[in-house]
Amino acid sequence: MTLFTASDARRRFGRLMETARREPVTITKNGRAAAMVLSSSDNELIAAVERFLEERYWCKRIADAERG
Repeated sequence: MTLFTASDARRRFGRLMETARREPVTITKNGRAAAMVLSSSDNELIAAVERFLEERYWCKRIADAERG
């Protein structure tokens, strides 16, 4: 994972975007992680995993309720 300081992210936004297309980029402020930039495909993958886990959770809750 690549790190950019907040100042570098402002100055080198184009580079930040290029890097984020290949891998997640963490932006730091005062030495601490403040934000993360992901590619749109990474975001879509995360959303798909969230949907899968939510469906799995509700299927388990339904099965538990049916068992009593």
